[in-house]
Amino acid sequence: MKRWVIFPLLVVMAFSLVACAPWQRTEERLITKLESLSLEMEETQAELRNQLDQLLEQLSDVSTKVEQLSELEVQLQAIKKKTENLSGELEALDWRIREFDVEISKLHSRAEQIHSNLIARFEKAELRLDQLLQNTQQIAEFEEKEREQLLAKLTRMEDTLKASQEKTASSVESLRTRVDMLEASILGHLDQERDLLNDLFVVSTDINKKLASLPLISADIESVLSNQKHLKKTLDTMTRAVDLEGLKNSVDEIKFLLKVVRGVGITEEATEMLEHIVRPGETLQAISRAYGVTVEKIMQANPSVKDPSKIYAYQKLLIPVKIEDVLSASALLERHIKTKLDWENLQSVVVHTFGEVEEGYANVGVDLRLDAGEIITAPVGGRIEFAGVLNESYGNTVRLSVGEGNYVVFGRLREIFVKTGDMVQSGEALGRTGISNVNLHLEIWRDGVPLDPLTFFFKHLGELHVTMYTEWDDGKPPIHPTFKRTATGSFVRAYRTVAADFDFLPPGSLIYIPFFKDWPNRGFFVVEDTGGAVVGKKLDVFVHDPELATRFSRYLDVYLVAKGDVREIR
Repeated sequence: MKRWVIFPLLVVMAFSLVACAPWQRTEERLITKLESLSLEMEETQAELRNQLDQLLEQLSDVSTKVEQLSELEVQLQAIKKKTENLSGELEALDWRIREFDVEISKLHSRAEQIHSNLIARFEKAELRLDQLLQNTQQIAEFEEKEREQLLAKLTRMEDTLKASQEKTASSVESLRTRVDMLEASILGHLDQERDLLNDLFVVSTDINKKLASLPLISADIESVLSNQKHLKKTLDTMTRAVDLEGLKNSVDEIKFLLKVVRGVGITEEATEMLEHIVRPGETLQAISRAYGVTVEKIMQANPSVKDPSKIYAYQKLLIPVKIEDVLSASALLERHIKTKLDWENLQSVVVHTFGEVEEGYANVGVDLRLDAGEIITAPVGGRIEFAGVLNESYGNTVRLSVGEGNYVVFGRLREIFVKTGDMVQSGEALGRTGISNVNLHLEIWRDGVPLDPLTFFFKHLGELHVTMYTEWDDGKPPIHPTFKRTATGSFVRAYRTVAADFDFLPPGSLIYIPFFKDWPNRGFFVVEDTGGAVVGKKLDVFVHDPELATRFSRYLDVYLVAKGDVREIR
């Protein structure tokens, strides 16, 4: 009950109590009842509040259920629509099934026709087979007759052959006699050629002895010159008896020795003309300093330049550069790229070779692993065509132009010390290597074509005859004290040891054979052995596989990295 209803009742009750009893005795009881009524009123209010909250919650539940009913009604409508759609699809499927029934009936009729046709063809095939059997029998009878005729012909041919053999027996004997005579004549010519070669060797040895004693016995020069006439006659005879190409290298060496004996020095320097395009603001003095060539030599190579102070932008100049300065392996690798030319070091330095496929692309240079923090310097003067990040693969890259279409690329650097357009001199710092596995990518481009830097650096010895041998080829048992020992005393090692003629390649020489660049040694070998069959321009590579050693024989390009000494072999 509400407060405004209860309070008047309390007042009426109070007045009735006052009227029924004296005021003094009923005052306390009235107060007590008022307090109890007040407590009851509060309890009633609390109960009413609880009931009101419950009603509100029930009302909220009813609202939620009404919303759910609305959603269910929407879903029911959607289900009705889907049911209607499915009914339409079922009707369409029913029509489709009826069409299939018609098609199946047609196919059944067609199958019956095909079956009838096959039966008819089978009957015809049986008739044809009978005819073929009859023909085969006739052919067999004919072949039997032909066989008898052929046997008769063969018998007659055998008789004729026997008669011919008897007639040619005497001719064969005469031919054998003539062959023996020709063989004796050839052996005589070979002995003569061998004598001529011995004469040539004696004369060459005599010249070498004279050269060795030249500082002490200058009087012997006239004697050596007199031997020149005999040498010329010997060479003329050899030219007529032997192929001149086979002795070309020896003749050139002898001519060189004769020039030295006569006191004629080799003063001509091999040079190459590099094309330089003048940039705006460049001077001839700056260009000469960059390439390490004097202004006078540049003007001599460019007759149109009369005044060194008068050159114009984009003018093409020819720069005479020494080939040995550009191609020097020791200068480029040891001084400018800080790489030692020894076998052990090159195994770890060369990571990827020229032409090796990486990530679907052929490598147009070599990838090297150098010490971190090495300063890379310019091997020759030129202009910086590009300096910066080329792409994700190359990273920090410097492209040094040394003439039109000729340039050197240094990629994967940690730092770059130059910028695009700079003119640099030989030995000037270009950048610094980092700590990655491959910290220098090197490319050499000539006339717009990429070259294998490893073949570009080193001296080309030509195409040599390369074979292979194993530790078993000399017939020594494993208990022999020199088993697996080379001629220089070291043990043979696969992917390292190669046998050569020590007169052609001294022991300890380091060579590079591009054919073997995919081997673990990256194609680098050390001359540590020799053999009786290894003479002149021939190499014998040591391997462990006897089958490979037996069948391998090729003419391969070989490059000299560094001439060695037997004392360097470890």
